[in-house]
Amino acid sequence: MKGLKKRRTLILVISAIIVMGILSFIVFSEQDEEEEGEGNVTVDGQVILGQNITIILDNETINVTVYLLEFTRKPDGYGKSQVSFPTKTKIKYAKDLIDLYPDIDSVSYYDESKETTIGFISAFGGIGKNFKIKKNQIYEVSVKNNVNLTLIVNNTQ
Repeated sequence: MKGLKKRRTLILVISAIIVMGILSFIVFSEQDEEEEGEGNVTVDGQVILGQNITIILDNETINVTVYLLEFTRKPDGYGKSQVSFPTKTKIKYAKDLIDLYPDIDSVSYYDESKETTIGFISAFGGIGKNFKIKKNQIYEVSVKNNVNLTLIVNNTQ
């Protein structure tokens, strides 16, 4: 009798794993390309593909894309990465990024029209210009420690 009970339990566990795998395949699908006008997400020149997730909550469908960005502080102390951000995130200004991730030292970009670098540093509550984050603009992000940054883009209109 114990052998039959163990076998049934094993079959239930395997069935649950298969169902979860099927649901994961349906709900989580890799994004092939950005919507036009959204801008690419890049880190150090590599395009980062997000995971499209559909959430149904109280009969409302919410579509989001989740990007996982990794900024690494190298052993020699160098912790700068070149990055571009999508639109439709909570990060609207340089200070938003630093407030969300305190291990980010600074955010800067090169302003071609002024032929100079514009930056915002985390020290003393923020030094420099708290500039707006724009799509397709390359920013330099400097980190004190390794940072795993999660960006959630709301695609629901």
